Amino acid sequence: MRAIFESRWFRFFVLLYALHQVGHLLLNAQYYFWPVAPFPAPPADGAWSDEMINFFDAMGVIDSLSGLAGLVFVVGYLRRRTWAPWLGLVATSAYLPSIGMFSYGCWASGTWHDNVLLQSTAVVSFIPTLVIFGWLSTAFNREARRSEAGFGGGGS
Repeated sequence: MRAIFESRWFRFFVLLYALHQVGHLLLNAQYYFWPVAPFPAPPADGAWSDEMINFFDAMGVIDSLSGLAGLVFVVGYLRRRTWAPWLGLVATSAYLPSIGMFSYGCWASGTWHDNVLLQSTAVVSFIPTLVIFGWLSTAFNREARRSEAGFGGGGS
């Protein structure tokens, strides 16, 4: 697990993830407390249904909690805390379903067709989350295999 603290590439993706989460939390705060611009971008027919607004509201709360956990992970990672990889895996695991649901909702509603640049920017900004999740999952899998081998298991 120490290897992630030594990897410059992992650190690069952690910093991108931090930037994304800060922007994400600011956007969520704007959505909830200072709604000055329509967000998410409206679908092709011009307005989100009340059901979708309720869905985005609930998803935004979970997103904000996972975003806060993600920023705690970043601080812990930068300070080389042993709990940071675990929290990073939890935070990215919580955020991945939101990425999928948000992306699908925007695609199915036609928002992509009218807001290609905005939607593409959102998708590109999700990349660090996917990389960190994959990297941490692999690191934990390797650690578990080493632990099993150390206990005489060896796995199957």
